[in-house]
Amino acid sequence: IYVSLHLNSSDSSSANGAEVFYPNTNYQSWIGEQGLELALKIERELVSLGLKNRGVTVRQSGDTNYPDGSRADYYGVIRNSKLAGFPAVIVEHAFLTNTGDVANYLATESGLRSLGDADATGIADYLGLAKKALFTFTGISVENADSQKGTFDVVVKGLSPLDKLGKVQFRVYNKKNGQSTQKIYYGTSEGSGTYRVTVPIKDHDYEDGEYQVSVYALDQYGAEQYLGSTVAVMKALEPKDVFSDVQETSGWRYEAVKYVLNHRIMNGISGTTTFMPDIPLTREMFATIIYRMEGSPSTTASNPFSDVIEGNYYVVPIK
Repeated sequence: IYVSLHLNSSDSSSANGAEVFYPNTNYQSWIGEQGLELALKIERELVSLGLKNRGVTVRQSGDTNYPDGSRADYYGVIRNSKLAGFPAVIVEHAFLTNTGDVANYLATESGLRSLGDADATGIADYLGLAKKALFTFTGISVENADSQKGTFDVVVKGLSPLDKLGKVQFRVYNKKNGQSTQKIYYGTSEGSGTYRVTVPIKDHDYEDGEYQVSVYALDQYGAEQYLGSTVAVMKALEPKDVFSDVQETSGWRYEAVKYVLNHRIMNGISGTTTFMPDIPLTREMFATIIYRMEGSPSTTASNPFSDVIEGNYYVVPIK
């Protein structure tokens, strides 16, 4: 196809709106039929912006014929494209001589962009293509990686154009576990094209090591665009760095304490820096352990026990 883009003008300042010229059905009539389809789809999109519908039309030559002797199209781009075997249309978007068309569509970047988007949508519809936006950005980075909290942030900056953006999607998996364990998150806008997501490693079995993060922009048309990727590194917590009474760096007790610490099953004695590995395990401690092993699910159950005082760490696990 050939699409020739124009702005119209007239001796009358009241003339306004959009119109599209397409090939006649003389000589290779199928080209005229395809040109009509293309013209109608582009005109429909332009009219949807609020432009007056001046219609789609054919203009015949006054003195030129096609090889079969039938009257040719007036405009050279339409006539020569037909001779070459494909349809051409001429799009007259709006009138330079009409103050309303100028103010609404021609005087601003957003107005001109809307005309271009309408053209592209009509052409894509004719070709059976899915329309999608093209995004740019200035950077993707990892921030606030905190092994103690078990979270890290991924930030995309300078994303544009925002008026075409639907969501920013982050696909995350730990490299030890493989891509089959990938989780999907959606970013929150912080303004000026910056989107952030906080990833809890709880969602990934508290695994340490490298996390692969791939970032996608999802546009308002439902299409996705891959923006880029980055890697977040989460270090395993060492018991000796957390608990003053577990200073060894090997042995059965060290491995066990390291496991329950990194999987957030046991956090030590509240209000202290101690683990107290030799004290007896109480019933409330045991309830909390199995609760955390199940991923700390939420509950709406009531507390039936008079000796389970609200506000303590074990209340929700016991419920």
